[in-house]
Amino acid sequence: MKQNENLEIDFFVGIDMSKDKFDVGVMDKSGVRIGHKKFNNNDLGFEELFTWLSNSLKTDKLFFC
Repeated sequence: MKQNENLEIDFFVGIDMSKDKFDVGVMDKSGVRIGHKKFNNNDLGFEELFTWLSNSLKTDKLFFC
């Protein structure tokens, strides 16, 4: 896979999904753990995820995996 040299990423957001809940971990581009949080696997949980990310990170350069 060819790496995109123009891709700018400030944070990596890892998501582990399960039936009832999902865990989200965030680390910066240096590999430093920024935070971790659990959310309910429903519409409200996803809204809470995006609110948490936007309040915590102040960037739109995120890579979700």
